[in-house]
Amino acid sequence: MPGINKGWRSAFFAPWFLTLAGIRNGVADPALAIGVDGYFPGLMTSPLIAGASCWLCIQLLRGTEVALTKSGYD
Repeated sequence: MPGINKGWRSAFFAPWFLTLAGIRNGVADPALAIGVDGYFPGLMTSPLIAGASCWLCIQLLRGTEVALTKSGYD
């Protein structure tokens, strides 16, 4: 992504938003299933989304640090 490579802070909004939404989904869907004492839509896929979101979070932390260091924001 060109904006991220150049260190544009606005370019980080969408990836971080999706990362945090995926982690929230991975926690909320099982919690809601426990709350209704049964199946809740999204329960089966929430661990996959949470895992992918955690991986993306690690990648973004690394990328954010490198991109902002290159652009002089450190």
